Amino acid sequence: MAEVHSDDFRAKNSFDATPFFAKATAKEVSDLIKCDWRGDYAADAVAHAVEQLNPEVARVLQYAALTDDCGFEVSVEPRHAIAWIVTNRPDLPMGIEDQLRKDAPDKLEEVQSEFRSFRRIWIEMTYVVEELTSDIRPVDVEQSVMAWDMMGKLERQELSSDQRDRYQSKVGEIMEECRPGSSEKFSHLAGQIAFLAVAGTHQNLEDVAEAYDEVLSVELSPENDSGATPSP
Repeated sequence: MAEVHSDDFRAKNSFDATPFFAKATAKEVSDLIKCDWRGDYAADAVAHAVEQLNPEVARVLQYAALTDDCGFEVSVEPRHAIAWIVTNRPDLPMGIEDQLRKDAPDKLEEVQSEFRSFRRIWIEMTYVVEELTSDIRPVDVEQSVMAWDMMGKLERQELSSDQRDRYQSKVGEIMEECRPGSSEKFSHLAGQIAFLAVAGTHQNLEDVAEAYDEVLSVELSPENDSGATPSP
């Protein structure tokens, strides 16, 4: 979720920033957002928060402190941070937004959009786990971030032609198993299929995105509008 390196890059380490976000205040997170999640005192605080827990992070900081004219820089992966906050501290986003509204209104709209976007993904994945797999295990944050990224590629139409071609057969298989009996049931199928592979059967994420694309195209077809049962 985060990375720290000395200014000369001779010491560096990737690390889990969870200990920081588990205790961070809305002000501390908003300060991190204000510096674009990296390269300032607010980001340095993330490394200091785990220094006593992670010997490798401590080694980087110690190296920087003992080396002449050498500091260190910390960068945090924004989407992993947002995902962790939404899933583990659901009351914090509101405080972060309030703080940004005061201190950095230019950052507010983007952050609000990211929180809403991930929350939608998370809710959908949780639904699939509970309803389609009868599994009550928590949805993995790492997988949900991957799905979030893939859905973004889908919406921006950034999938390759190879990705689209390879998934046509998979779409057919899914539709055969999930053939809907009514338009109402089918209308929710797009979201279910979009995350079935991630949350349920752990299929390839690229395939999931293409399935979502295909299902939407079928759902919007005239045949489906007439109430007829669509075929794969």
